[in-house]
Amino acid sequence: MFINAGRRCAFDFNELKLPSELSKAKALQILNQRGYYKVDVTFDSIVNVLREYVGISTYRRGSSIQSAPEVVDCSTLTKWAYKLRGIRIPRYSIAQHTFFPIEVEISKMRAGDLVFTTGRINYFHLDPNYGIGHVGFATNEGTVIHAADKKQGVIESKLNDFVKEF
Repeated sequence: MFINAGRRCAFDFNELKLPSELSKAKALQILNQRGYYKVDVTFDSIVNVLREYVGISTYRRGSSIQSAPEVVDCSTLTKWAYKLRGIRIPRYSIAQHTFFPIEVEISKMRAGDLVFTTGRINYFHLDPNYGIGHVGFATNEGTVIHAADKKQGVIESKLNDFVKEF
């Protein structure tokens, strides 16, 4: 996976399939020479940060990024989480879904993958039967951290339950 946001980028070197003569260190050196810089925050560490807000953050539909992480809705939470990594993603769940066009099988989800599902209010581009209404942040433990609703706030749900909840 490669995500470029300004002069920051995120890579999963395992997925790049670099030629054997190009080491990870050499690839990082080339990126550095071209003005990119390494961000040491991993998606696993972001999961730990998000867990600090489970049961603490308040849900408010339409909340702004400036109120995060104390007051969030689902897409504000995921936008804020990616911001910790230095990656700018769109504000709304439907735009985030478009921003990440590659679908991943549930069994292959990793920390940092965004999980999209329908919600109480669904948004769509062309097909009203293919709406996006909710988004969460996958962990490596088969769970999703997300801003559920006013009653629950930010919670961590099992991945399969998250997909069925909404």
